[in-house]
Amino acid sequence: MHEHRDPETGPDHIDAVLTAIPLRDRDGVVIGVMNLCGDVGDHVAAARTTRNLLLASLALIVMLAYLVKTAQIGRLCRDFDVATESLEASRAELEASNRDLAASNVRLVAAEAEARVADEAKTAFLATMSHEMRTPLTAILGYLDLCAESRIEPMQRRKHVAGLRRNTEHLLGLIENLLDVTELHRAQTSPLLTAGSVTALVGEAVAALRDRASAAGLEVTVRWLTAVPATATTDHDRVRQALLKLLDNAVKFSHQGEVELEVAYRHDGADGDTPQLVFHVLDRGCGLPSVIRDDPGQAFRLGDHAANRSHGGSGLGLHIARTVAELLDGGLTAHDRPGGGAHLELRIGLAGVSDSLIRPAGTFGPEDAAPAPPPKPARIDLTGVRVLYAEDGPDNQFLVKAILGRAGALVDIAQNGAEALEMAADAEYDYDVILMDIQMPVMDGLEATRTLRARGYGGPIFALTANAMEADRIDSAAAGCDRHLTKPINRRLLLSSVAESSLAAS
Repeated sequence: MHEHRDPETGPDHIDAVLTAIPLRDRDGVVIGVMNLCGDVGDHVAAARTTRNLLLASLALIVMLAYLVKTAQIGRLCRDFDVATESLEASRAELEASNRDLAASNVRLVAAEAEARVADEAKTAFLATMSHEMRTPLTAILGYLDLCAESRIEPMQRRKHVAGLRRNTEHLLGLIENLLDVTELHRAQTSPLLTAGSVTALVGEAVAALRDRASAAGLEVTVRWLTAVPATATTDHDRVRQALLKLLDNAVKFSHQGEVELEVAYRHDGADGDTPQLVFHVLDRGCGLPSVIRDDPGQAFRLGDHAANRSHGGSGLGLHIARTVAELLDGGLTAHDRPGGGAHLELRIGLAGVSDSLIRPAGTFGPEDAAPAPPPKPARIDLTGVRVLYAEDGPDNQFLVKAILGRAGALVDIAQNGAEALEMAADAEYDYDVILMDIQMPVMDGLEATRTLRARGYGGPIFALTANAMEADRIDSAAAGCDRHLTKPINRRLLLSSVAESSLAAS
């Protein structure tokens, strides 16, 4: 093979290849030579072109790979930046959560401490109430034993009966305080707003304390610091209740001198646009402990337990007064009085006032504030009045039958509501009044009343029950009762209610 190189294209350029192929016979003897000449220039050029294309493709592939890797690295960097930002945000959220958790722990610790204080206060309150209830019960049982003695002078018996009544009324007052607190804390409690005389409200409250203050050697005086509306729209019963609690406390903790009540009318917008009556109750007693002065009327807080043991009571007076004040858009504040004693300020919001203002003259005591006591009421005569009394308690059966019977009434007793229905039907409903206990076996008083009304009975039916809450009064009225009388039985109220209804029915 022979290569021909073109001198013009250089020594490395091959443009032709000459190949000699020997020709042999069967015996292998060379008999000739065949020369083949091949032009490889085009092939070399094509090879070079292919090589260049391959190199360019390889460079392009490398470049594309570089670009792809660069894009991937950029995306990874962006993802890393996003992940870093997310991590920082998560770290910030975690720190915020930790701060919230720490704050929640602080609040929880504070709530636990407050709950512990409240639980201790309630425990102390229950212990005080147990003591306060057991004290009059002990006296009641003791006086009953004395009255049961066979040899006892009439005068001594009357003293024992007076002791029984005094301690029974004290016990009833404790129970009424508990009922008042429960009633005031019901979610649906709302004030009963009516227009009434401001001076009458104050006079009635002071008059109610006259006997107790006199027995303690105290005087209760009233001073009008400003003119007041002739009439004001508010819940007069609640205001009287709150004022009585404050005056009662002042009398209880005072030993000498006087209890002062100062009254003012505030309408200058100092506490908003609502006009207010402001009552200042001042005494010269033992003053206020800090726990009461800082937060008067706190639930279940009795202040100085030693003072309460000395003077008695449930310790709920301030709490009731404060709750009433807040119910009527007012408030209660407490101060020490210079020179000793306490100064309680009760503010009552007014829903409306009269145009005319009056200012009662000067200072006056309870004898001036209250009307003269009424004459002794005449005996109520119930001769011929027929009464059906549904009651399952033997003692109450005996008591009511004795009270009504002494006034001349004829009383039939039913043991439960079902028996009352039968007796009323047998008597062809010829009863002037039906008295219905509420809680009875077989059939309660409300169901019996509803059944009587459904049968067309139109005569008077009175609930006579120990259920004394406002909700109980609503339930008995809804069942068809005309009146709601509560136990312990008010003898005079029972007699007058039966008399009025029997007269109206006739």
